[in-house]
Amino acid sequence: EPLGYVEAKWIAFDFSSDVDLNRIFADSKDFSLGYNIKLNYSKLHTERYWGYSIDIGFQKKINDKLNFGFVSKNFGREYSLSGIERIENYIGAGLAYNANMIRNNIYFDWIYSANRNIFKLALKTDFKYINLTLGASYSKNSYRDFSYGLSFEFKNWMLVFGSIIHDNSILGTPKSIELRKYF
Repeated sequence: EPLGYVEAKWIAFDFSSDVDLNRIFADSKDFSLGYNIKLNYSKLHTERYWGYSIDIGFQKKINDKLNFGFVSKNFGREYSLSGIERIENYIGAGLAYNANMIRNNIYFDWIYSANRNIFKLALKTDFKYINLTLGASYSKNSYRDFSYGLSFEFKNWMLVFGSIIHDNSILGTPKSIELRKYF
């Protein structure tokens, strides 16, 4: 039985880009490098946190349907009135398969964080304006979730609605709204 409800907020601003290594190195065929810089603010009950993180990853195009990627995420710091905290880093690797016949992309990822392996599987439709995403995560004896989302894209803008269902009923069913601008 819950005693009550607690307010939680999270706001983030991201800037992401990729670098086509083929333009820099002649022998780096079908490799690309990407980065993401994130500024965030969160509030949980009476605590407030703000900080930054940087993610770096690379992708290798194996063929017209299959890509391989590797990422190292969350290099940064988070600040609060009680001090500075290090953000938990993690590494990951994944495969993306473009199933054109069913207008779908299939993703499989492995993530290593806090001495545990997390496996993720996702499907995303590949239509011009509106797309559906379904995903699931699994970590042996510690975590399972199912997520879903709907995105609307028009003229280099995207609006994304998402939600996640997980094993921890105390946290409820988080929902998110994301606004993206592509340059």
